[in-house]
Amino acid sequence: MTIPGALLRRLFLGFVAGFAVLCFAAAFYWRADVLEAALDPQQPFQTYQPPKAPDYTLRGGWALIPPTPEALRAGEKPVDVFFIASTTYNGGPDWNGPVGDPDSEHKLTRSVLPNYAGPFAPLGRMFAPRYRQASLYAYRLTLRDDARDARKLALGDVERAFRLYVASFNQGRPFILAGVGQGASLAARLADEIAVDPQLKPHLVAVYLDDVLVPAAHYGPGASLPACAQREEAGCVLAWQAATEGETGLAHRLLARTLYWTTDGELRDLGSQPTLCVNPVTGGTARPASSASEQLGGANATGLAWPDQPKIRPREAAARCAGGLLWHSRPRSPALRSPGSWADGLSAPSYNLFYADIEADAKARIRAYFGGDPIAPITRSIVVRNSPIHKIR
Repeated sequence: MTIPGALLRRLFLGFVAGFAVLCFAAAFYWRADVLEAALDPQQPFQTYQPPKAPDYTLRGGWALIPPTPEALRAGEKPVDVFFIASTTYNGGPDWNGPVGDPDSEHKLTRSVLPNYAGPFAPLGRMFAPRYRQASLYAYRLTLRDDARDARKLALGDVERAFRLYVASFNQGRPFILAGVGQGASLAARLADEIAVDPQLKPHLVAVYLDDVLVPAAHYGPGASLPACAQREEAGCVLAWQAATEGETGLAHRLLARTLYWTTDGELRDLGSQPTLCVNPVTGGTARPASSASEQLGGANATGLAWPDQPKIRPREAAARCAGGLLWHSRPRSPALRSPGSWADGLSAPSYNLFYADIEADAKARIRAYFGGDPIAPITRSIVVRNSPIHKIR
């Protein structure tokens, strides 16, 4: 019996179509494993040659820095902001992204800085170091020792930048410490160091840890730097990891693969520890939930030139702290929704849902720090000459 050619072709095409569907289903089911394999540097950190370290005495070592950081100019506001950006390097050949990598730099200047450093821009002088970021793979997708070493390398860069900032640029001014994503994790470690420094701690206005999970117990009552209980206080910590209501899978993934810095500078598994959540809309642990009508507004600042201010979209989402996460309703505006790519749940999104709320909160902390409205802007230039000033080049 012979099978007609037309039937054979149909059978063959059916087999090809079925095989393609099977391959697609397998790729979707194991997509996380495929992604991890693609981004894995495939070499141990011990034999890895890291990219060249940034030079913080050069302007190129900083993503944001005042024109004359070593001298306070006329009209300068009385507060500094030290901001640490999230990683913009996904992974691949390097454990740590090279400073100046074109794709990473594009994401940094086009998306991260406008959306996450932007809320602090009206408040004072901005300092944001470039650093050899641990890749998104090392930060979010693996807990192995190589990834911990990559994150320690990134911490070393940020610590060097902060030490130079304190020695040469700060000049005893009050300052805000802020970070997003991996930058927030590094800021948490810097905050631990500031908390035990009797010269720096009195000048700390507040710490903002956006898009990160940190142990709640570390910031409990009696801690050197406690969680902010309400908006009318300074010298405290706000931290939150946002998630859209219903994204339980993402929440479990984040909780399962989080490392935190201990006070002795080591990285440990978060495990089942409760995590800190301070709602940026209410500004304190005393009020964990907020309605959409209370929200001052989010913004999609991607693509704006620094320091242009974005359009604020008020009353976009309700938010509540529960189970250590900041759950929020789906924003009304499509501009404040994730497009659904694989990176959305792993890195800070290309918008800031709480942009105006963070700015208002920081202004309130500054008022609390000064015991009222801040002192008037400086009206004359000051150069401190009896300290180890490094003039930026």
